[in-house]
Amino acid sequence: MAHNNIVVLGAGIIGLNVALELSKRGYGQHITVMAEHLPGDESIDYTSPWAGANFSGISGSDANALRWDQSGYSAMMSLIDAGAEEAKYLCKTESTEYWDQAPSQDKINSMTEYLRDLVIIPPSDLPKGVAFGIRFTTITLNAPAHCEHLKHLLSQPRYGGVKFVRRKVSSLQDAFLHGTQIVFNCVGNAALNLAGVADSKCYPTRGQIILVKAPSVKVNVMRHGKDYETYIIPRPRSDGTVVLGGYLQPGDRTSQARPVETESILSRTAGLLRILGNEETEIIRIAVGLRPSRQGGARVELETTPEGNTVVHNYGAGGTGFQAGMGMAKDAVDLASDILGHVQAQIRKKRRPLPNTSCLSQTTFSGETVYSDGRMNESLEFTSLVQPAESAAMHMTEGPMQDDAPRVVEQLYDVSLVRELEDPPASVLGSGDHGIMDELMLSMYEGQGLYPIQPNPALGPPSLDNHPSLSSQLCGLTGDMDPYVLRHYRFDARAEFPFSKLAIRSVQDTEMPVQFLLSKPELSNESKAATSLEAPFAEEALPELSQIVAPEIGERLIQLFLRFINRQFPILSEDSLPAPRAASAHLLAAIYLITQPFTTFDDYLCIEFVYSPPSPQVLFRIAWSELNNALSQPTVQSLQAALILLLHPPLNPLLLDSAAKWTLLGMTVSMAQTLGLHLDPTMWNLPSNEIRTRRRLSWAVFALDKWLAFSFGRPSHISKDNWLITELESSDIEPGDPACGAHPYAIEFSRLTTILDNVLTSLYSLRSLSTLCKDFSLTISSARPLMQDLTTWYTGLPLSLAMEPTPGCKQASDDSASLHIAYQSVKILILRALLRPFHNVDHLSSELERNEEWHAARSQIRQTASAESDAALSLISSLQPAHYQAFWAPWLKTSFACIMNLLFLLAVTAHQLCGSEGTDPGKEYRRHRQTLDRARMVFRLHAKSLDIIRFALLRIDAVFWIGWERVLGFP
Repeated sequence: MAHNNIVVLGAGIIGLNVALELSKRGYGQHITVMAEHLPGDESIDYTSPWAGANFSGISGSDANALRWDQSGYSAMMSLIDAGAEEAKYLCKTESTEYWDQAPSQDKINSMTEYLRDLVIIPPSDLPKGVAFGIRFTTITLNAPAHCEHLKHLLSQPRYGGVKFVRRKVSSLQDAFLHGTQIVFNCVGNAALNLAGVADSKCYPTRGQIILVKAPSVKVNVMRHGKDYETYIIPRPRSDGTVVLGGYLQPGDRTSQARPVETESILSRTAGLLRILGNEETEIIRIAVGLRPSRQGGARVELETTPEGNTVVHNYGAGGTGFQAGMGMAKDAVDLASDILGHVQAQIRKKRRPLPNTSCLSQTTFSGETVYSDGRMNESLEFTSLVQPAESAAMHMTEGPMQDDAPRVVEQLYDVSLVRELEDPPASVLGSGDHGIMDELMLSMYEGQGLYPIQPNPALGPPSLDNHPSLSSQLCGLTGDMDPYVLRHYRFDARAEFPFSKLAIRSVQDTEMPVQFLLSKPELSNESKAATSLEAPFAEEALPELSQIVAPEIGERLIQLFLRFINRQFPILSEDSLPAPRAASAHLLAAIYLITQPFTTFDDYLCIEFVYSPPSPQVLFRIAWSELNNALSQPTVQSLQAALILLLHPPLNPLLLDSAAKWTLLGMTVSMAQTLGLHLDPTMWNLPSNEIRTRRRLSWAVFALDKWLAFSFGRPSHISKDNWLITELESSDIEPGDPACGAHPYAIEFSRLTTILDNVLTSLYSLRSLSTLCKDFSLTISSARPLMQDLTTWYTGLPLSLAMEPTPGCKQASDDSASLHIAYQSVKILILRALLRPFHNVDHLSSELERNEEWHAARSQIRQTASAESDAALSLISSLQPAHYQAFWAPWLKTSFACIMNLLFLLAVTAHQLCGSEGTDPGKEYRRHRQTLDRARMVFRLHAKSLDIIRFALLRIDAVFWIGWERVLGFP
């Protein structure tokens, strides 16, 4: 793949916007951004990080400037409204602008066209010396963070994996590398002296700014003078910092700040916004920048150089790069349409479909597939994720694909997974007679035999809601019992299938099957006892917490919480920990409860708790009782206690305890809303540590809502439309162990949670499901960007979260495995959605709907799902003792069950396919049965060391215990 076809020279905001525009048009994988300075640098010669930055009336009145302003403003507003990744550091902000001399009528007319809420301020309301003023909604940007973010996004596979190279060139010709067909010249101030450009119209315009801490400032205010600019620009996502300026000094190259100008800026801005003059302002930094200006306005022009090379010039925007840059980029790329079309044609010629690989042996090494004939192919995992719409896709079906392969199947190949495990390791091979219960299975059922649930004697359909001895819970679409698997069970005349202490009841078998889990009362006795608010010990009241856990012991347990739980879920503030003698009892009891499994890692508690540890039941009762007492007046500590109780796994490892947890989650969300945690406190007038705590807790509530919704198969309580903190930032978390990074788990898990939320919304909401479950092509279109995002997240994980130990970071426990299992479960959710339309063949109106495209897509998706199941088993097989000792969140029970469910589903549906496509009638079915047997062996080997796996093993072993044929109707 040649990144050098297209070179963008310069990595300021102009060059980044050109690269972004090219990537959106499908050229990302062919771009190299070459620059002396890259985002993150701080140099007087690198202008963009020093910008305010905002949208304002500072630009000129020529036709180009007006058009670029309108295009840039509209594009940025659209990104913000869509919640796009590119808009992370953009923010809508109320703005007031004044002019000492009125702008041209052309400019006023143009702004009136697209600034829908623009209001012209009456002359009587204008400050002294001001000739004209407006109010409108502007866009403010965090300039340095935005540039770094764009670089990060462009480097990702979904944007084509743009390549960034640090290189200083002395001439424009130096930018033409081997194979380069076009260069976009975005060098800014360097255009004055760069050989091959040497534009004498270019000049720097010096500006000086002051970065201050002023969280109470939430509006943008500007005053345009003849030889100065006064502006107050709040910087988004910056913990309350504000940019104050400034100056317009054409031709001045002085890089040092001038104290007299600093005093002038402070005086002018205080006069412009009273709040700045009324409170102490903390100065963080004083900086100087050189705007890349040009006589006659910016140059956006196509040129053929004397050497015959094609260049698109795009520079000279002065102080308008952030507001006009997207419009300028669009014009620049449009100018290059002919040469880009030529690039496109050459790329297409080089692409060749893979030949039929079904008869070739293959081995996979680090994402590359080596075939027996010696050919090596690029990674099949999301190859060329961002391609021009008409580009050829990589063919990967079992047989040869023709050039006119179905369009939807071509889309599908962009979501194909690399086969990570072709041959299973010898350590996990072997199946044996799984009809015989082993020791683990016997312990799960406590040696009890099966007994049938008594039939309902009522005539007609049996009641679901009025059964005298059974309770019912919905089997959700994402939960531990996949309805599309359950539909294959052999239900009796009552539409029920009984197990030991529960039964599955089918109430609807259509494109969207619906089943309920019916359970005997004794299964929930433990949960009922724990959550009851009645006195637990006859006439006795609950004991005082300090009588159970002494304060000095409590201190040690709190430290264990920080070490094992808080690094994953930063609920406690490490600079303001709860004091065992003063903090709320419900918070302390919750902490003491959840840290019980980790006391062996404390030199004192490992002995102290050997014979008389605190009762988990009593600790839970104290936390639960005190929490209920606090519901009428919740506090931050109440919310922290609720979150910890949600994270605490059920006392019985074989239960999800979904009803109780789901109720507690609803209470938690309600408390969070009461406390205002659904809002973003970043700009609030609060201490910075309090703002960080609120942001972390807000995210924690959001994250637990999404993961428990997935685990229990329920619609989530929270919508992103009404919850502002959906992802953590590094600044939200206090530094951890410097050797191992500052809580990388929490940051990466928050990004994975965002992807999970998008999966649940796009593929599993009831309204989307009603359409997707019948339309395989629409499902593929919906799943493709989600799989791209997931792959990008995975490939970007830091080394500290790799499954292998991080050098120099020795720990008794390793969090990484739980994060990788969570990733696998999100991937499996996408695959389950992709498989769904093919489960509904009985509901298609005719066999004609199942055409070549349908069959090819089904075959490809099943291969992908099979490869993913192998990868998941390989991951579980690689678990090490350090992984077992980490904290495992309760929803990971469902994550392990998802792996088993996928294998179960592939085996069951393979039997239905036997002989339908001219293949060996039982070959695929036997293969999936063997994989399922191997998976059970892998799970058994690790369940002895990791309790959380036992739940998934119970679900599948129950089927074999009863008998595969009895459950499914075939051997």
